[in-house]
Amino acid sequence: MLVEKDRQIALSADEPVHFSRLPSTLLFESAADVYGERLLGIILTGGNEDGAAGLQAVHQAGGVTVVQQPDTAQVPLMVVSALQRGPADFVLSLPEIAQLSCLA
Repeated sequence: MLVEKDRQIALSADEPVHFSRLPSTLLFESAADVYGERLLGIILTGGNEDGAAGLQAVHQAGGVTVVQQPDTAQVPLMVVSALQRGPADFVLSLPEIAQLSCLA
């Protein structure tokens, strides 16, 4: 999925990268282009690096970035990858992320 400039959702037909279309990264990057500093990007548990580059795009666009604490993730590869790519505004447990989301 992609966020278009007119804020509509579109499906990507791009060629796979490393056998995947990296859906989280593409979604984050396109949303960062459209929403900039009004965007909240959250990376949760996952078994690949998808989303790490996209979360960095959110940060560079001035958006707020949140990563689940690696020691609370069922599969920490995605959250660790996100933290290795760049800073996160918040590194939180799931209950803390839920509380943060309620404040937004």
